[in-house]
Amino acid sequence: MRGPLFGRGDPAPTYTTIYNSIMVKYDPQKHHRRSIRLKGYDYASAGAYYVTIVAWQRECLFGDVVNGDVRLSQRGEIVRKWWEEIPRHFQNVETGAFVIMPNHVHGIIYIIERRGTVPVPEDLGNHKLGGETPPL
Repeated sequence: MRGPLFGRGDPAPTYTTIYNSIMVKYDPQKHHRRSIRLKGYDYASAGAYYVTIVAWQRECLFGDVVNGDVRLSQRGEIVRKWWEEIPRHFQNVETGAFVIMPNHVHGIIYIIERRGTVPVPEDLGNHKLGGETPPL
């Protein structure tokens, strides 16, 4: 395997994928997705969550597949940077394994404790930001 499939802070821009160089375009007539969310479950509760984030209209914005590897675009590098920043912005959240694909991202987010007050960063002076985080 070339490049990091998982992890933080690794600058390598390639990711091994299960895709070949021919990506199948999303067709809503063929590809029917249904929510697997549990009714009544509080997704703000502590726990590990597997998330998938898909680009608008499944456009390949985050990179290209070259010889079986994803080569991240500038946008893909931005996604990687901000994924790694999540724990710095949310003290009760940690990130786990993640992979960036040409048109989507998979990752694991750990909520350590129930969502609540978001602290105001100290370097903002008199500006009032933060406050109560609404439930999902």
